[in-house]
Amino acid sequence: MIKYVTSRKNKIVLDTIELRQNKNSQKEKRFIIEGNHLLTMANNCHNLVYVLTNQRLKNIDENVDQYIVTNDILKKISINKSVPNVIGVCNYVNDVISDEGSAVYLDNVQDPGNLGTIFRSSLAFSVYNVMLSNDSVNKYNEKAIQASQGSLFSLNIESCNVDKLIDLKKQGYKVIVTVLSKDAINLDNFKFTKNNKYILVFGNEGQGVRKEIIDLADSKIFIEMNNIDSLNVGVASSILLYRLSLDLKK
Repeated sequence: MIKYVTSRKNKIVLDTIELRQNKNSQKEKRFIIEGNHLLTMANNCHNLVYVLTNQRLKNIDENVDQYIVTNDILKKISINKSVPNVIGVCNYVNDVISDEGSAVYLDNVQDPGNLGTIFRSSLAFSVYNVMLSNDSVNKYNEKAIQASQGSLFSLNIESCNVDKLIDLKKQGYKVIVTVLSKDAINLDNFKFTKNNKYILVFGNEGQGVRKEIIDLADSKIFIEMNNIDSLNVGVASSILLYRLSLDLKK
């Protein structure tokens, strides 16, 4: 349905702004996206609830309400310096991982840009399950959503503690931890096999993976590098996800 809104104090405008607060977002199980690319991704995955836009949009699900608003209203809602011509409100994504395929576990990852990058790489290399430790950055953080480029709409993203990791290990998943230690295996000498499901664990940007999770590892892996002693967690995860994808295709 098409509706026209001109007042910054209109209820739909105020309700949308309130979703910027984490408590309101969690209560409504909805979050805000900005820009056409994210809007298209959300619409394709049927997560889109309604949009606020300065012009009528085509190729939007017919059950998604379109509020035609002024640029002033978009500016009031947007958190970006460059105000988009469309803002969407979406339902939360699936918050339980499936038992199909491998998974990523993120231990206290704090940077939303890194989180979004890992979402993007997970989808790119067909790992659809991502687990976040309860002390990791919020998956609905605005910067994480932007960095994800809409990939979070196609993922199962579960917040959990280490007990989930223990349960999956008991079910036969192989826990692979990235760590710089003497007993770690060079990635060049490690091979992922098709008859196993894996959990790739990546740790905090400053401290890495906590010891209790390292102790769960079936294999510890390091990425050989020159001239520097560590990689950004988003980069490291992309390398391992690519390698997992490559090995499973053989």
